[in-house]
Amino acid sequence: MTRLLLTSTILALATTTAIANPLEDSPPLSFNTAPTAAPLEGFYIGIEGGQVSGHADYWRYLVFESVPALGVFAAYNFQNGSTVFGGEVRTLHFNDFIDYLDRNEVRAVIELRWRVGMTRGDALFYGAVGYSVASVDPEGETIFDMDGLNVGAGVEYNITDNFFVRGDFTHRTLRGDLVTRPWLRNTPWDQNLQTVTVSAGYRF
Repeated sequence: MTRLLLTSTILALATTTAIANPLEDSPPLSFNTAPTAAPLEGFYIGIEGGQVSGHADYWRYLVFESVPALGVFAAYNFQNGSTVFGGEVRTLHFNDFIDYLDRNEVRAVIELRWRVGMTRGDALFYGAVGYSVASVDPEGETIFDMDGLNVGAGVEYNITDNFFVRGDFTHRTLRGDLVTRPWLRNTPWDQNLQTVTVSAGYRF
């Protein structure tokens, strides 16, 4: 009987010690939850759509129609902490964007721009500046080009690690020489173009 009581006491003490220090000799669990150092750095592509509007300054103030704009873009981001910067190549095509004189139609714009922005959570707020070239097609006449600076701003939001959406506003100040009529050749043509677009993109 005494031996049975002694054995029971030893087992009870051992169980109490194990409960009080269940992981005393076990190594601590480690989980790597540190975020990626530069999640926005790298190459990305996207598609966009929106509206284009503007006006031209010639012998009178000409207001253009507001029509749809569709385009694509490709770019590369660098990231340092919360600062993101990089270059972007972009092209936008317009549907029937016509002015009052000679029915000039701005068919497309191709541009290179530099962006710099700051991240806040899953959002990136940025400003942009660059250079644009636009193709103008006068009805029944020779196509000519305009070029000039562009400035803009926008915000991107990361839906996942790879997919994002953005809204963008860009203003362009363009200049070219008319080649539509013999008496108008080499006549300066100044034009402003503004686009408001929404985009969907993919980061690689």
